[in-house]
Amino acid sequence: MMIIIRGLCRRGTKLDHVASLNKVLAGQIRSIRKQQGLSQEQLAELAEVDRTYVGQIERSEANITLDIVDALALGLGLDACVLIGCGPNA
Repeated sequence: MMIIIRGLCRRGTKLDHVASLNKVLAGQIRSIRKQQGLSQEQLAELAEVDRTYVGQIERSEANITLDIVDALALGLGLDACVLIGCGPNA
């Protein structure tokens, strides 16, 4: 169980689960980007987001919306379900 007390976190709560999901998603994005031979800057341009934001996402420093997941997926030429692990192409 994760309990937040004045900025301190303990494991097991929803926030811990979200952090874990962010790390998985970040790894997916980075891995696919590298497989495609794209730099963070190139992906950012294709997804129409800032390059520094792509870096933050890949380091799990940003909580991203589904709109951004979709934009990154389109930039990678994929369906968003591939990145988040749903659907038949996951």
